[in-house]
Amino acid sequence: LVSRSAEHVFAADDFNMFEHHSFEFLHTNRRGRIALMSGGIMWRLAMQHVSWSSILNGPSGWSPNCAEFLLAKDLKTGLEYMDDDLTETEVEQLCGIYHCLTGNGDQIAKRSWFPLPDTFDGSGYDYGEWTEFSENWFR
Repeated sequence: LVSRSAEHVFAADDFNMFEHHSFEFLHTNRRGRIALMSGGIMWRLAMQHVSWSSILNGPSGWSPNCAEFLLAKDLKTGLEYMDDDLTETEVEQLCGIYHCLTGNGDQIAKRSWFPLPDTFDGSGYDYGEWTEFSENWFR
């Protein structure tokens, strides 16, 4: 994740760099698929960079990092189903999180271009579907 000093003033160059890193992340691996399937703010951040056909390719496969996948168990049959999941770091990267020193010792503030899903979901901007109002806010 990117760090900035307490005095840093964010500018268009910062946003352009964020967009470049997001584009690279979504295009260089199959993790963009799960961002697209997540809905909400993650869906909107991914939709302009990830093809819909990638969803049909299915999960990227088993990972030794349990944060990169989720398991769901059918209680009736005992079958387990696996799919990709985004790690906390990946979610923060796609939302444009910066760790900014506050000038108060080692304390940091997290600033981002877009809200994390936990902030967006259930907020006054989350209507359960992406609306024209949502799109106007996003732009």
